[in-house]
Amino acid sequence: MSGFALPKLRKEDVDAVRGTLPAKILGRTAALLALVILALAYAGTADKLLEHWLNIDLNGMWEVRVALFALPAAAVVVQLVLEW
Repeated sequence: MSGFALPKLRKEDVDAVRGTLPAKILGRTAALLALVILALAYAGTADKLLEHWLNIDLNGMWEVRVALFALPAAAVVVQLVLEW
């Protein structure tokens, strides 16, 4: 694909598109969805690792499950606050 190149855009055009409300909403929504997926993956992985390595049965421990979701959720909230 050496013959394929993206067209060059002027800086004014890029700034105009980035400054619109739909572009900001789309970008922040994509970032939020990525963070949610990352948080769910983290919680699931941490759950399995705790159960496998430490032989802790987490089925009845709702506090551990809340903690596993609270840490990534706090990261998502901090990221959203910093973005706005």
